[in-house]
Amino acid sequence: MERQRHVAERAEFAAQRTRHRLERLAAERRDRTARRLHDTLARTTTVMLVQAEALRAAGDLTDADRRRVDAMLSAGRDALGQVRATLRELHDEEEPAAEPALTEVLDQLRSAGLVLDAVPDAAAFPGPVRPLAGRVIAEAATNALRHHGPGTRLGVDVAVTGGQVRIAVASEVRTAPAATTTGAGWGLTSLRAQLAEHGGSLTAGPVAGGWSVVAVIPCPATPAAATP
Repeated sequence: MERQRHVAERAEFAAQRTRHRLERLAAERRDRTARRLHDTLARTTTVMLVQAEALRAAGDLTDADRRRVDAMLSAGRDALGQVRATLRELHDEEEPAAEPALTEVLDQLRSAGLVLDAVPDAAAFPGPVRPLAGRVIAEAATNALRHHGPGTRLGVDVAVTGGQVRIAVASEVRTAPAATTTGAGWGLTSLRAQLAEHGGSLTAGPVAGGWSVVAVIPCPATPAAATP
């Protein structure tokens, strides 16, 4: 009887561990999906709102106005497609689809008036941290355009040294904003938590003439190439 009781206890303990593991995996999946949904909606909504404001102020439609309308329609269709795919993942438990490439995200934001000193090369990031590094840049760029509008200039500085990636994104506002945004939205808060999980950090705040986001992401050392 004693042996049977121990066997039953071990079986129950193993079952509890399995349940906890499955619950943790489900929670992590929901969190990843929420992050993606937020990023998609924030980016595309920013493009649509900025273009709509420009169209409203323009009066009669010119060729440039028509291009703005086309940009809004394109962004809206893209948002619908990505949101539907994300919801399918939640409902059908499919594997997450690939996120948009960083260059695609930045191209959308540039079409709405963001000025980039140089487009970062995602291939320069070590493979294991590439998605997270791209999300840092995309979120900072989206926030810069949303809060400061067309004409905002963005500089991105990337350094890969000492087993870590350091990303510094700074915006330069063309004209003073009507109001200063304080605190961090869900996107930056989520990023900060995600970086902390990886042993990294994120700081964000106002600087002279704009806003700054600095992220540090630890990454495995790249093995040295073998000498022939």
